[in-house]
Amino acid sequence: MYSAISKNLANGIGTFWNPYLSETLFPEFHEHPPLAFGIQSIFYNLFGESFYVEKIYSVLTFLIVGVFMVLIWKELKKSIATAWIPLFLWIISCLVLWGATNNILENTMAVFIILSVFIYMKSLKSHHYLFCFLSGCMLFLAFLTKGFTGLYPLSFPFFYWLFIRKNKFKNCILDTFIMFLGLTIPALILFSSHETAYMSIVKYINKQVISSLKNIQTVDTRFHIIRRFFEENITSLLFALIIVIIGISKKRIKGLFTNNDKKWIYTFLALTFSGVIPIMISLKQSAFYALTTIPYLAIALGLLIEPIIRQVFIMTEKKKQILFYLSVFVFCLAIAINVFFCGKIGRDKDKLEDLHVILPEIPENSIISIDKSMHWEDYSLIGYFARYKKLVWIIN
Repeated sequence: MYSAISKNLANGIGTFWNPYLSETLFPEFHEHPPLAFGIQSIFYNLFGESFYVEKIYSVLTFLIVGVFMVLIWKELKKSIATAWIPLFLWIISCLVLWGATNNILENTMAVFIILSVFIYMKSLKSHHYLFCFLSGCMLFLAFLTKGFTGLYPLSFPFFYWLFIRKNKFKNCILDTFIMFLGLTIPALILFSSHETAYMSIVKYINKQVISSLKNIQTVDTRFHIIRRFFEENITSLLFALIIVIIGISKKRIKGLFTNNDKKWIYTFLALTFSGVIPIMISLKQSAFYALTTIPYLAIALGLLIEPIIRQVFIMTEKKKQILFYLSVFVFCLAIAINVFFCGKIGRDKDKLEDLHVILPEIPENSIISIDKSMHWEDYSLIGYFARYKKLVWIIN
C-alpha cells in the first residue's frame, strides 16, 4: 500500500500533504504523516517504477542505520574494530531481516531516529547546543514519517544524566529543552505557514492516534508488544547469554566490565524500552512497531559481551581486523541476500500469483466491484492492485 501511494505521488497523483491511494479507498490518505511517501516517490522518479525500487529503498535505509551503529560504537569504544558485535546482534534479529525487505514506514523512521541519537552523542563531546537542536530536528523528521512513536530519543538526555552522571541535572533539562525546540520550531514554522500541512497532520492525529486509542483493538493485552519484542529478538538475546555463560565458565568475567561500559549498557537498554513501552498505551499493536529500537538493544548487548569476547578469545590486532572485515562481509552479504530475494515472491505468494493472472485482463485505472461476502478490507490486496494497475474497487 505504501509503495502504491509513493508511486502515485511520483506520477503526480495526489500531493505530498494529501497522498492518494485509490478512487474508492483513501483518495486522501491521512493514516500516517507523508514524509516517507515523499522520499520514496523521489526514488520512483529517479529509477522508474520497478518492483525493485521499493526493495532497494528499504535495503538502503537498513544500510544507513548499520553505518550509524558503527559510528555510535566508535563514540563509545574509540574504535570500530569490534563494531561487528552490535552489527551481528542487530542483523540476527528476525524482525530486522524482515523489515529490510518490506516497505514499512519504520525503515525510514529508523534512519532519522539513529541520526538524532548520534548527533546528540556528538553534542556531549562538543558541548555545542547546535547539535542538540539538530538532534531535535531529526525527531521532527521522524514524526513526519510515522508520528509520535519516533519521539522517544527525547528521553536520551535524561538517561544519560541518570546513568552516566557526567552532566548536572540542569544540563539534562537544558539539553532536552533544546532538543524539544529543534522538534517544535520547524513544526511551528511549517504548520503556521502552510495550512494544508497543518490540516494533514490534524487529520492524521484524529484518524490514527485518537481513533487507535479509543476504537481500534488488534491485541488482547497491552503487554503483547513486550512479549513480541522478546520473541523477535530471542536470537540476539540467546547469543549474548551464551557468551556470558562461556565467560563465567572460564572464570574470566570478573573485573572485565568498566564502570563506563556498565553505565552505557543501562543507558541504551533504557533508551530501547523507552521506545517499546509507550506502544502499550494503545491496543493497536504489531511487533514491527518496535523495529526502530533494536539497534540500541544490539548496542547494549554488544557492550555486555564485547569484553568477554575480547578476553576469552584473546584478540590480537590482526584478529580484530579480520573479525571487523568479516562483520562487514556478513553485513554486505545480508544486504546482497535481501537484494537477491527482492524479486522473489515471499509474503502473499498465492495472492500475488493470482494477481499475475488477473491483472493482464483488466485495463489500468479501472474500477471493479466485489461481492460483500468477500473480505473487502484486504488492504494488502488493494495495495497490490493500486501498485501495479492503478486499479480500485467498489462493493456490490
